[in-house]
Amino acid sequence: MVALGKNISLSRASIGIFILSTASLAFEISLTRFFSVAQFYHFAYMVVSIALIGHGASGSFLTIIPIHKHPEPEKWLSRFALGAGLSILVGYLYVNAVPFDSYTVFIDPAQIFILISHFIILAAPFFLSGVSIGLLISLSPENSGQIYAASMIGSGCGCIIALVLPSFIGLSGTILASSAISSLAAISQTYKPITYPGALKKRRYRFPNFLQVSFAPIISGMILFFSMLLIIIPDDLIEVRLSEYKGLSASLKYPEARIITQQWNAYSRIDVVQSDGIRSLPGVSTMFDKIPPKQLGLFTDGDNLSPIIRRNESSDFAPFMPSAVAYLLRPKADTLLLEPGGGLEILIAVSMGAGNVTAVEGNNLVIQSAGEIYTNPQVETVGTIGRSYLQRNDKGFDIVIVGLSDTYHPIRSGEYSLSENYRYTLEAFKDGLNALNPDGILLASRWLQTPPSESLRLFATIIAALEDMGLTPETNIAAFRGYNMATILAKKNPFTEAELDGIYDFLNTRNYDLIYSPIEQPALINTHNVMKEPIYWDSYTELISTGARENFYREYPYRVEPTTDKKPFFGYYYKAEQLNQIISEIGKIWQPFGGAGILVFLVLLGISFLLSFLLIITPILFVNILNRQRKMPQQCIRIYDLIWMLYFLMLGFAYLLIEIPIIQYLILYLGNPAYAFSVVLFTLLSFSGVGSFFSNRIALKLVFPFLIILLLLIPFILPVLIDITLQFPLGARMLFTICFLAPVGFLMGIPLPSGIRLISRIKTNDLLVPWSWGVNGAASVISSILAAILAVSFGYDFVLFFGALAYFIAWIVLVILSNPRASVHSRLGGQT
Repeated sequence: MVALGKNISLSRASIGIFILSTASLAFEISLTRFFSVAQFYHFAYMVVSIALIGHGASGSFLTIIPIHKHPEPEKWLSRFALGAGLSILVGYLYVNAVPFDSYTVFIDPAQIFILISHFIILAAPFFLSGVSIGLLISLSPENSGQIYAASMIGSGCGCIIALVLPSFIGLSGTILASSAISSLAAISQTYKPITYPGALKKRRYRFPNFLQVSFAPIISGMILFFSMLLIIIPDDLIEVRLSEYKGLSASLKYPEARIITQQWNAYSRIDVVQSDGIRSLPGVSTMFDKIPPKQLGLFTDGDNLSPIIRRNESSDFAPFMPSAVAYLLRPKADTLLLEPGGGLEILIAVSMGAGNVTAVEGNNLVIQSAGEIYTNPQVETVGTIGRSYLQRNDKGFDIVIVGLSDTYHPIRSGEYSLSENYRYTLEAFKDGLNALNPDGILLASRWLQTPPSESLRLFATIIAALEDMGLTPETNIAAFRGYNMATILAKKNPFTEAELDGIYDFLNTRNYDLIYSPIEQPALINTHNVMKEPIYWDSYTELISTGARENFYREYPYRVEPTTDKKPFFGYYYKAEQLNQIISEIGKIWQPFGGAGILVFLVLLGISFLLSFLLIITPILFVNILNRQRKMPQQCIRIYDLIWMLYFLMLGFAYLLIEIPIIQYLILYLGNPAYAFSVVLFTLLSFSGVGSFFSNRIALKLVFPFLIILLLLIPFILPVLIDITLQFPLGARMLFTICFLAPVGFLMGIPLPSGIRLISRIKTNDLLVPWSWGVNGAASVISSILAAILAVSFGYDFVLFFGALAYFIAWIVLVILSNPRASVHSRLGGQT
């Protein structure tokens, strides 16, 4: 049995690290869901930075305060684990009770301090977890592979817990369970072998140390009891508090409005609200002069209202909805509805006399909550994501309708600019068009913004899909608008004169305005919903008729170029030149977090650079100053040591630059961000743990070339394999993901523990091991934010290339440092 201290074994410490890492990752993933629900999607990225800042700070802490030199360092393990459990509980209760208001951050300075307090409090459990791991690695760097393996495999198990538990105990229950699991790590480190008084000196018994047993288990038991109590008896203290700017919060302000059902699964919270104020008919014609029917409101993650209309309510509004035009052109059509949410489009299809109706909805909680509309005998319900269904479907449809996925959000808010949306990519519309019969019609709608933005991007993406299929968009597409929504029709064959006449008649009798048609109809342009200028007709016509669309996209005030599966950020409209305007408006107008989601990342990137710089530089300054005062210059950090730190810096950069784009690649494949996040993290972390465990048996110089080649091949191989296997059931897709990523994770787990073993053999400075742990974590802070910015701006392939480049630089550093010590160390050893 390997001993790390007088009273602690490697195996028992590894068990504690495994449990603590499980709790930390479960908490991290749960926090991403918490911020997605309580705030907005892009705040989930903040959690990754917070976690990595905590880990990076732990290495700096151990460098400045070398606990591993303490006579009995093992005592600290249970204390750190206990502190992590308490800080998870306190941190969640605090951020839930004192929420950050992103909309008033530039007019209410107090919000800055609240945000900083969130960073500090939420970083605490990750800091304590990181200190525990770094302490053990510092105690026994030669066994860093086993310690790191326990941490990584435990983190992988945390992903599974975060994926499974919310369906049973909700999000708050999962967070509290993370606190309880962390306390178990404290208990696992409580008992130690000592000599029992009066016993034979050579015989040892396990006997509890009074201070550890009387304190840690009692407090741990309290955490467990309190956590279980809060799970069983929910109250306002633990229920997720939504931002007042969420749609659900606004709907509950209506008199007598109430939530009648609330359900959680791994990737969403579904609320159904009963309120007389919910009467939603998106895009309905102004010719409909009756009161909309009573509805229930279905909200996903506290936002994006989708109406639920019961069968006994009138459907006389159906002929006045934008999608009604498709059923007038194709009576008794076989219809495919992609993700119809609460079922409004299903009701319209049935009311308009559609033949067979296939409703494809990927969230089973939505199907359960909407209820009877999905059980209509005329409706075939398919519980899978739309893209997966399109890939495996061989049936042709007369009508394919891409359901409106969200409610209106001003693009200035930037609330969803960083959200991946695979429903509106070029590849998605190609799949939709391929699902049509030869004369079928595809229909999609988006909200109107001035100047045209999201509807124009939808138009541009469908045009690109038609051209990619070798079709002529000028004759195969038409578009019209109401007072707040644009609707686009597309076919594989040109629109006939009779079909165009049918569209024109529909527009004229429903008070809609034409914004593109193969044949210009001046009488229908800007006639019913009048604007000062026909900006929609002008922009749509210019876009489709120009011979140089790239020039159009470059000169247009917003990003409206087509989105693709490799850049699926449909809600990202901002250009760099707009930041000056945003910054000039700070403190002058009311706007959410700078007016653009990308500004959130830029602010976080700036904070990350500053904190990472401090985490890396502070130990250098402290150690060098202290050792010079002690007249121990040989213990100072030298240029040779800094070159080693470049190795660990590149490893920290590389891991997240690989991990994040792979997660985003697989959101489409696995159906939602939570599945992708959990499965990818589980695979990469778990198999990195396996690679770490065997790292002392594998030549490090051989790992890097294989890993780099494999990473460079991913952008070419993965899309092809996704296209082939997207039709498989979800379980099979998850298994395929694990098999595909396992070799990548295995190789990515080897460089860090191998490097730690190498650097531990540099006897001139025993603080290099904890410092290397801190440098690796600090680099990860930057790379997590940088990966997201690069993905939005340049696509996932670009980020993967940068990750491979970081590993290449680490490889070069290793080759340089692997030269005979005399040649390198003699040149650099005396320089500080």
